[in-house]
Amino acid sequence: MTVIDMINLQVTARVDDSNGPFSGPIRTLFTVDSAKGFVANLNNNTVSVIDVSTLSVTGIVSDPGSSFNGPTFGDITADGSTLFIPSAAGNNVAIVDVASETVTGTVDDTVDPFSSPITLKITPDGTQALVTNLIGNDVSVIDIGSRQATGTVADPGSTFTTIGDVAFTPNVAEYRERVIELSVSVKNRFTFPRPVTLKSAAGVPKGVIQKGEEKGKRV
Repeated sequence: MTVIDMINLQVTARVDDSNGPFSGPIRTLFTVDSAKGFVANLNNNTVSVIDVSTLSVTGIVSDPGSSFNGPTFGDITADGSTLFIPSAAGNNVAIVDVASETVTGTVDDTVDPFSSPITLKITPDGTQALVTNLIGNDVSVIDIGSRQATGTVADPGSTFTTIGDVAFTPNVAEYRERVIELSVSVKNRFTFPRPVTLKSAAGVPKGVIQKGEEKGKRV
């Protein structure tokens, strides 16, 4: 895994994976505090754990029930406590406790079974997750609170075909509201001084063209 400095657009390092070699790394998720990274390894059915401060792999997620089978594109809850990682070959979504780095179970999909789940994305409000099913040609809906698949997205026109990814548009109204709140907060918090006119030694305001001088020449 390569580390890129985004300011200078330059590769600066490689993650040391001697404690848990990568094998077909396909997706990296970082915790909210950016202390840890979790890398899904498609080829060897594991998820590596990275210590971001040392840029090194510290081990792999404990998976006592062997839930990982072709782990792919998962997501992490807003509070950073839980990972949801789909397994395309295993037709399941594993639930990982971030603190203990352990799989604690899988999402109950009795209502509508997963069929080669590829990508899981949690909704902006954190209450649900959408899962694209590559073979099933549908999108499952997971209730985050109950850890259950509650059904699929309605697709009356059968438009879904070989679905790979899913994304959410930003809530423009909420974004604007937050910007307004921020502006008001800044305005109320700080008192800006009245403008002061700076003058040169001759008493003429700086930046003003004196009478008779060449146009564009300033003092």
